[in-house]
Amino acid sequence: MTDPHLPLLRARGVSLRLDPLLELGAGGEARVFALPGDAERVVKVFRQPTPERARKIARMIAAPPLLGPDPEGAVRLAWPQEGVVDEEGRPVGFLMPRAEGPRIFEFYNPVTRRTRAPLFHYGLLHRAGGNLAAAFAALHERGYVVGDVNESNILVALDGAVTLVDTDGFQVPDPATGAVYRSRVGRPEFTAPELQGVPFGAVDRTPEHDRFGLAVLLFLLLMEGTHPFAVRMEGGAEPEPLEERLRAGMFPYGSSRPGRTATPPRLALPFEVLYPAVRELFVRCFVDGHQDPAARPAADTWRAALREAEGELRRCDLNPQHRFGAHLGICPWCERARLLRGRDPFPATAEAASRVGARMPRPAPAPMPTATPTPAPRPRRPAPPAPPLPARALAAVQSSVADPAVWVFPLLLLAMMPLGLGQLFAGILALVAALAALQPRSSPRNWSQLAGVMLLLTVAAGLTADAVSGRPGQVDFPDEVIRPTRFPPPAGDGGTYAIEGLDEVPRLNNAAVVQRSLERAYPPLLRDAGVGGTVLLGFVVVEDGSVDPASVEVLESANQEFSTAAVRVVKRMRFTPGIVNDRAVRVRVQMPITFQPQTY
Repeated sequence: MTDPHLPLLRARGVSLRLDPLLELGAGGEARVFALPGDAERVVKVFRQPTPERARKIARMIAAPPLLGPDPEGAVRLAWPQEGVVDEEGRPVGFLMPRAEGPRIFEFYNPVTRRTRAPLFHYGLLHRAGGNLAAAFAALHERGYVVGDVNESNILVALDGAVTLVDTDGFQVPDPATGAVYRSRVGRPEFTAPELQGVPFGAVDRTPEHDRFGLAVLLFLLLMEGTHPFAVRMEGGAEPEPLEERLRAGMFPYGSSRPGRTATPPRLALPFEVLYPAVRELFVRCFVDGHQDPAARPAADTWRAALREAEGELRRCDLNPQHRFGAHLGICPWCERARLLRGRDPFPATAEAASRVGARMPRPAPAPMPTATPTPAPRPRRPAPPAPPLPARALAAVQSSVADPAVWVFPLLLLAMMPLGLGQLFAGILALVAALAALQPRSSPRNWSQLAGVMLLLTVAAGLTADAVSGRPGQVDFPDEVIRPTRFPPPAGDGGTYAIEGLDEVPRLNNAAVVQRSLERAYPPLLRDAGVGGTVLLGFVVVEDGSVDPASVEVLESANQEFSTAAVRVVKRMRFTPGIVNDRAVRVRVQMPITFQPQTY
């Protein structure tokens, strides 16, 4: 069935009838469709075509990057090949090669790598990095700048081949007119220090800016997903936000800076695992290049160093999937598997990769030597006992602990701890009163003694729970929802409002419960590896302040694991409702949730 909202397109005089059933993806600016009878190409149609976009695409079609001889197709670009127009002849999109597959973050993240590519070893990570650098080199040679460098626009094949997608978002120069079609978006974690906080639409980016983002991606690829500016502070101090660390050049693996006491995250891969020439390039980029962007290594330099490093890798004698540099004395992956309690970053087989989280078996304890019997010592007069508690108090404690009912109250009270101190104390008083009521008047036991024992057990259990769980990580989110600009107010009553149309905006009611739930949902391997990220969620708060589960969507995300955790917990949020004319209404909101690993 034909969708009346889809235009009839033409390319070189051939009509392209779009089928809504063949839609492959959609974003805020465009939709992508497969073409009937053409498995190699797709068509991208802009939602709001403009003359500027048409000129930009025309320039890209006229001057594609030169990838050079590449018989194996190790470097690919989903580059515009041919423009398409609507029935009135207006440019509305373009044809490009079809590109599908896992994103690069699914390879540098050990958890997803074991699922998507269980036999993707460290040598292939070097190869993928070299191919990525080759793609950047080809773009820079033609004057193009990626601009919005991030982990979502790079596909990786099982042989290490790399494909860059969303290329129409790159910065494109037009030498004929002198115009520069800028890349207007970017991610702070891949942005050079000198561009932090700068409006991207107001600046022409340079290859030096790309070099910084490329180095961040390569560091993530070779260091198990740890960001180069992830840190822990001495003394357990809270680190500065990532953007501030980037501005300050707080690279914990480089030379120390005055007043900076940052060190790598606790479970980060040792910097020495990297090939010496590769380590040197990272220091040049993040330390020397902090004040002098021209000192950042070019993409061609990275490509040569990574190919050299791949050639120097050798196999582990115990696990052939373990590849490591010849400059190391022992296999770092065997050591890391022991450190992570059996979570091998590069399992020997696909079957072993499926056993995620399986702990390494502990060796059986050595048998105890048989002791030679010795004559029993002569009995001695027992030493006087230490001064005991008063006999009556001790008997009361012992008899109270033996009562199973006493343990019920600490467990119930523990469940109330996320509610906050006020509710906690109110719960203590209520439980003590209930305990007094439950004690028969004829009982010889003093109920106040029993209540005291119960409270002591509750405090002890709470302290034990905190000590065992620890703080799994910091999760930041605002109490008040942020104001999106993409959702207009509804045309009439009964619809879903935007923030702009409200008299009172929703505010989060159960922040303490949500905070603890999000901390517990922090993916353990990402937390232990020091990996953080931000998830931007969009959802609808209904009239009673709850979240409509069907409305939750991920607008932006640094990692699929974080997306899953955030979506699961956001449905438990409770807000004050949005108010219009003293009436509760449905409202669409956005909320960023930032996962920041603990830095101690």
